[in-house]
Amino acid sequence: SMYLGYYFINPVSPELSTFFIRLTFFFGSLLTFFLAAFTYYYPRKSFSYPRWFVWLFLGATVFIAFFSGFTDLVYEREVIVNGTEIEDIHGPYHLVFLLHYLFNSFFAIWISLKKTHSLRGIEKSKTLLSLVGVLSIAFSLTVIYTILPKFDIYWLQQEGTLFALVFVALVFYSMVKYRFLDV
Repeated sequence: SMYLGYYFINPVSPELSTFFIRLTFFFGSLLTFFLAAFTYYYPRKSFSYPRWFVWLFLGATVFIAFFSGFTDLVYEREVIVNGTEIEDIHGPYHLVFLLHYLFNSFFAIWISLKKTHSLRGIEKSKTLLSLVGVLSIAFSLTVIYTILPKFDIYWLQQEGTLFALVFVALVFYSMVKYRFLDV
């Protein structure tokens, strides 16, 4: 959706562009939640959290996902500077979105690290592979969407589709080679 958002950025359809970019924030907040949930349940649940924590975690994610995807509180609009460069104008709650994203990412890493101590054999190998995946996603997305924009570097966001294709290819390779997820 980020690619579509930058594709439609022109004077004819700025609303459509903003809609697609907001969808990126919506799915981004859900992605980190499901990443943490995946690391919690895969390859098996080895510890548990109180029910209130799970509901709080889910409720915060749904709330942040909807206000980041369908309001201008996280993302207002984009503007073209000097005819070619795209600059994003973020809303007042962009920091809340970033903190939610970083919390979920670090929570997924912490769960994976905690599980590596209690699992053995193939389950430990699968958990370590998922930890590498979580680290690569968390690191690359944090750098591309959080750190570099603070220095007015936005061009990598526009190439996100290419990074996604490379990541999917590497995940497919690991699934086939190491029988990840019992494929």
